[in-house]
Amino acid sequence: MAETASTLSGAQRAAILLLGVGEESAATIMRHMEPREVQRVGEAMASLSGVSDEQLAEVLGEVNEK
Repeated sequence: MAETASTLSGAQRAAILLLGVGEESAATIMRHMEPREVQRVGEAMASLSGVSDEQLAEVLGEVNEK
């Protein structure tokens, strides 16, 4: 996956974020999501291959800025 975080969809960025925060934190976050959102993010997680440290850092930086 050579895309930068800025070219990823919202669901893909959310998937990267959830993968980066760990299983327990991801489960806590997902409990606050609508079922359709969970489905879209789950599909994005399944489609991601090889998230780079750079992509994770970029997504986490975006979240930290907001």
